[in-house]
Amino acid sequence: MPLSLPIRPQPTLLAVALALTMAACRDPPELVLQNARDALADLGKIACSNQDQLPDAIENFAQYVEPRAAGLLRTAPSVEKKSTGQFTVFVTCKPPPAVLPDGEVVKVDMGEKRSVVRLKKKKGKGEVEVPLVLVDGRWKLDLLEMPTFGAAIQLQ
Repeated sequence: MPLSLPIRPQPTLLAVALALTMAACRDPPELVLQNARDALADLGKIACSNQDQLPDAIENFAQYVEPRAAGLLRTAPSVEKKSTGQFTVFVTCKPPPAVLPDGEVVKVDMGEKRSVVRLKKKKGKGEVEVPLVLVDGRWKLDLLEMPTFGAAIQLQ
């Protein structure tokens, strides 16, 4: 009778397998960008039609954004009530398209914790970059690193 030993998986192998499985399940950066664009468009429509739903619309957009910028976005309605000029992009009709750049994806540079989606500009020549960071296993827009975002909320 052959001797049978129980097979015990190595913890390192399990961790690698789990990491690979999670990486396969996350949305790719270009899809995160598209979903964020859609959420931003919805935010603009809600800002024009139903201010009561504005916090939910901001939260919907914030889910695609890294935590520091998401926290900043969530303050938009209260900041707008207390000041003039800042954050109007999120609480008034028709946010300018410059918050998230337009363009067609030409390349995605994937890193372990950071990715960059390169877009061909719709107007003019050249490319524009959209940086993303990995947060809790999901790609999130790194809005604070985007000049278009800073310009849109009048920080630059």
